[in-house]
Amino acid sequence: MNAVLFKVEMESKEVVYAVDLESDKVLWKTQLGEISKGKSAMKTLVATQTGSANTFTSPTRFVPGVDKNGNIIYANGKFLYLLNKDNGSIKWKNECNPGKFIIDKTGKFIFVVERVGAISISAAPLGKKMSCLFADNGNKRWSEPMKLEGNFKDLIELNDRQILVATSNNIDIYDLASTKPVWKKPYSMPFFKSVENTKDGLLVYYGNKMNLINPADGKPVWKKAVELEDVDDAVSAQIRKEYNNTFAIFTNTKFVVFDKNTNKKKWSMHLSKEDRVAFDDANGKALVISGKKIYVLTPDADSKKPAAVEAKLTAANELAGYQVSDNGYFIYGAKEYIMVSKEGKVLSQKVYPQLKTGRWANAALIASEIGTGIMSARWVDGEGNTTGGVFCDAETAEQNGRAYEALVKQRKEMKANAKQKKAVRSSDNIAIFMTSEKANGQEQVALALVDKNTGKEIKTFKFSNDRDVVYEIDFNTNHVYFVEAGKLTSMKF
Repeated sequence: MNAVLFKVEMESKEVVYAVDLESDKVLWKTQLGEISKGKSAMKTLVATQTGSANTFTSPTRFVPGVDKNGNIIYANGKFLYLLNKDNGSIKWKNECNPGKFIIDKTGKFIFVVERVGAISISAAPLGKKMSCLFADNGNKRWSEPMKLEGNFKDLIELNDRQILVATSNNIDIYDLASTKPVWKKPYSMPFFKSVENTKDGLLVYYGNKMNLINPADGKPVWKKAVELEDVDDAVSAQIRKEYNNTFAIFTNTKFVVFDKNTNKKKWSMHLSKEDRVAFDDANGKALVISGKKIYVLTPDADSKKPAAVEAKLTAANELAGYQVSDNGYFIYGAKEYIMVSKEGKVLSQKVYPQLKTGRWANAALIASEIGTGIMSARWVDGEGNTTGGVFCDAETAEQNGRAYEALVKQRKEMKANAKQKKAVRSSDNIAIFMTSEKANGQEQVALALVDKNTGKEIKTFKFSNDRDVVYEIDFNTNHVYFVEAGKLTSMKF
């Protein structure tokens, strides 16, 4: 199956369509339910499932999954569904009010965390109850939901018998068969941030502290929690990144690097609420857009905060996407791109003039990874390293928990945020910017093709005289489709 799913809300019905990416033919459609009266809408629900990898991505909070047979697990409203991958028929549905679902490593079970209230799915907080369903039939594995002492934050499968569950104020290990806690009492803490299962024990981060917990009994291994120097915001979001010899804590106000052996601070840099960070996992680097400056950080090698990249940015606040290549980092936004080497040197940079009037001057097109209107699924390589994505603040990255889900959420927000709805589309290797060129005294809509691996412009071509043209780009066939004077036209680029 190599398809995209669309949910269409029309005529009081919610219908999911599966469209083949190669032929654009509708493979099947399934009605999920009735909706209240309102405007019709179409939403992209699922990106691609390619080959036998059974890997889905989605620009929604719910990352649809697959069972061991490749059938689609999907949450919609109060129900969790299993859809037949071949014809879209509903194999089962369970009214479990899902706020989040997690498929176990075997694909046989689904952990479902309830959402709170009737808030929209993307914004719903997670509750204090968790169920477990059999993936093949949707029946309950547990007779009653597991009751948690706080709002759900994270889950780690320790083995086929036990899971670690983190809430807003504690962590505990549960027996999967009985749903009973393994420890006599949970390990409690204020302002839980994250937990990692290491060879030495459970490393828990909370507030501005960290502590090592014995997984056998839930008691601290260290006599005293380690206070993270210069991490002075204990309440707000924190993201931790681990490197060979160091680890970094990224908050809304700081980027702090610590020595892994001593837990002592090496150096830090201040961030504002508008500053954003992105990561190059494979090369042990981080990118920071701070004010009108770009920084390339190498926590293991940097002994102090490095100097900013020597570049003058026209619209730094609009730089949103990035892609990692052998040559460096292709960083792009609405009308500007910059290619920076991994050593922080500017390789190329360009700003494209925009149409001064018409709707494109305010909100042209979505700045995101799009192919045939579908966001690219190739943002994480085979080893789980980030290969591209969008810059974000700590709050955005933390909201959906682990890194992969955060990437998906960021891509959705990039699509939805009006500031990012600009005239740029991109595939894995090519970014296409909308720009304008003058001909006979009139502005014409043009597209500029840029190689994301080199930062070099390939070519620019005009394709419409209508500043309000509606167009879509198909990176699979290298065509642009546009409607002009009521007629659908295609042009190969």
